[in-house]
Order: sequence, then C-alpha cells, then structure tokens
Amino acid sequence: MHQFDRVTVSLASREVYLDGKPHPLSARAFDILALLIDADGRIVSKDAILNAVWPGTVVIDNNIQVHISALRKLLGGKHGWIRTVPGRGYRLASPDAHAMVQTDVARPPAVGVPRDEVWPRAVPRMPLIGRDDALAELLALLDSETLLTLAGPGGVGKSALACELAYARSAGTGAGIRYIDFAAEMAHCTAHAAPRLPDFDQAAAARHMLFVVDGCECAIDEAAAFCHALSAAYPHARIVATSREPLHIAGERVYRVAPLALPPQHASEAQMRASAAVQLFLRHACAGECASASTMPPLDMVALLCRQLDGLPLALELAARRAALIGLGPLLAQLDAHWLALPNGLRGVPARQRTLGASLEWSHARLDAIEQTVLRRVAVFEGAFDLDAAMELAACAAIDAARVIDGLTGLVSKSLLLAESHAATATMRYRLPRVTRLFALDKLAQAGEANWRARSAQRHSSLAFAA
Repeated sequence: MHQFDRVTVSLASREVYLDGKPHPLSARAFDILALLIDADGRIVSKDAILNAVWPGTVVIDNNIQVHISALRKLLGGKHGWIRTVPGRGYRLASPDAHAMVQTDVARPPAVGVPRDEVWPRAVPRMPLIGRDDALAELLALLDSETLLTLAGPGGVGKSALACELAYARSAGTGAGIRYIDFAAEMAHCTAHAAPRLPDFDQAAAARHMLFVVDGCECAIDEAAAFCHALSAAYPHARIVATSREPLHIAGERVYRVAPLALPPQHASEAQMRASAAVQLFLRHACAGECASASTMPPLDMVALLCRQLDGLPLALELAARRAALIGLGPLLAQLDAHWLALPNGLRGVPARQRTLGASLEWSHARLDAIEQTVLRRVAVFEGAFDLDAAMELAACAAIDAARVIDGLTGLVSKSLLLAESHAATATMRYRLPRVTRLFALDKLAQAGEANWRARSAQRHSSLAFAA
C-alpha cells in the first residue's frame, strides 16, 4: 500500500481509496500512477508513459494530460504530489509543507527529510493497549540494532506493534518509512524467488530509512534472504521484521512479543480494570453492534475469559465481537467446543486470521513431521511439563528422545510452545496456551493417537504411586 495524504493506493489489487473509501480511477490513469510510484521520485518521461500505457498505439500528448489532470486533482491539486518537469516528464514528490494535508497516517518528518510513508489498510493505526513498555524498549533497541525481528504467535499483535514502532521512530528521528507486506509480495513471485529490493535514488539511499517487512513466516527462507539483502543494500537503514519464528540471519536481534498482561486470580476491580487484556476485550466489546453500557458483562467474567484465552489479542477481539452478539455467559459456556471456530467478522482480513483455528492451521502447516507429532502428543499435558516428561511421553519407536528435543525446540522457536526458566532446578518448563492445546488435541484425535492420553494417565498414576 502507498499513502499520499488522504489517498491510499494498492498496486497489487489496483485499488484507490480516498479517506478510506474506494475511489474510481480509469485504468489508464491507474497505469500512469503505478509508473510514477515505481519510479520513486524519479522523472518518468512522456515516451515511457506512452510505451507502457499505450503500447503499439499512436496517441497524442493530450491523452496523457487528461489522465495526469485527473491524478493531479486526486493527489492534492496544483501544489500536490504530481510534479511536471518541463520538457522531460512527470514525477511524484512530496507537497510543500504549507500545502500538506497533515493526518495521523501521513505525518511529516523532520524538516529537510523527504517523506516516504507506505502503509497497508489492513493495519489501521489505533491506540495500542498494554504495549507502552514494549514500545519504549523497542525504540531503545533501534538505536543500536539494524535488524529487529518481532517474533510471536499468530494474533499476538506483531504487525500493529511494528507499525506503531515505525511511526514513533519516524516522529523522533525523521526517518522515512517503507512497509512491505511480504506475503503479498511473494504472491507475485515465481517459485522460490524473493521479491526484488526497493529501488531508491542516491539521496533516498543515503538517509536513514526504516523498513517494516511484515508476515515473514509465509516463506521464511525467502524472507531471510530478502532481509539480509536489504540490510546489505541499505546499511544505514533499520529493518523491523514480523514473523512467527526468527529469521536466523547475521545481525538479527529477536524480540518476543508477549500476550497482554492478565489480571491475577482473585483480583480486585481496580486490578481487573488495569489489566491490558481486560481493557482490550472491553474496547472491542463496546464497539460491537449490539453493545451498550447497560449490557457490559461483569468484570470477573471478563477476567476469567481473558485468562482462558491467555491474553492473546486476536482471540480477545474475536471473543469480544461474539460476546457483543450472544452475551459473555453463553460464550463462556461454549468454551472448548467453539473457540477454534470463532469468526473474525471483519472484511479484508487475511485468511489465516479469520478464525483462531485458521491462524493455528497456518502455523501447523509450516511445521515439519516431527514437530507436528510432538505438538499433538504433548497436548495431553494439562499444565506445565518439563523436558523429561515430554521425552518420556512423546517418544516412540519412530521418534527417539533426541528427536523429541528437536521437536520441542522447533515448537518454541515457532511460537507454538511457551518456555519458561525454572530457577530452582536450572531447567525449562513448557506449556501450551489453552487454544493451542485444544487445536493440538484435535490433531491428536485425527491422527488416531488417543492412546497417548492413556499413556499420560498411566504416567501420572505411576508418579502418584511412587510418591
């Protein structure tokens, strides 16, 4: 997506939006606009426009002028983004400061630094809840790190945090910003080929750009190669990547994005209201079409649901929208039966975010066979477990203990399994979030491995007897 004050342009879908609403534009005018955007501020000659937009056809200059006039009107008028270079052609350039329409989406950076903000409609800017500390920490990291990967499970809010980080960095340093939807870019590439690098002129390359490369887990090897090449091509730039797993390339600093803070058990009303997870749920519940102040659920029920969903933002948003329609009581009563199928309800979201199950299926499909096997087998643990317990339970003739360790390592890296250090024993404890465990148990049943539940029960019985 490319942002020009009030106008948003999607080259991939050939759509133009004015103030967030679809705006009609002729095919020829859009072709010219695409040429100007791809030129990234360089002059596009009339001959280049004629050859690209009217190939093999004899036309007069007036044809170009008609469409340029329409684009000029759309993009700010006489003093807007379309610049005529007499005798040479046209180019896109930021309007003079006094002519800018200043909005939250198109915020001018420090004086003397050209503006390069490119944002997707799919990541609208809205106040983040419970991310102030993370944002401050990430801003500090960007002072010393050139490649920062925000890693975490699907639906934890990596994209929103990366975009807010870019806005904050730009506001503080005047850095230009470029957003790259890696999944969308890969959709236009041939098999196993990474998208081409952005092409800037020398002035743009010299300044401190910030690239947001979003959704790298869709093709992790290609994303790693792309970010490595991007870092080499623009050594003064900062790169913020989002992925469900690290890129594992030189110079990468991984930052794990955690779910939102939960209220403690037996929390007071003040503690519940202070919880970021509760705040997010209430914000979306209040925005529901059937919501009103008189129908807001009791805070203790909200806190219970937040704990059930482990503070995962996407899960909380989906639950809030459903609760606004059917009530939180019936929603809690359905718990395990329907969590994975909760619909998103928002138009235009990626397929992997339309339900919790779809988000998990997206991650599951990117696991190798060992990781898939270990995931569904350790799902029989209701709470935390250690390495020895996992190896004893998940190993079999086809998968020895060493491979179980590899599987656990992969699941932690890919944000499906939580790992916490146990200081007293200098060991790690592992836990599956509730929704992930429900998903994995379903996979266990589909694989015909119900006997692993029996093995778990037998193990617990033997431990109890030994005690």
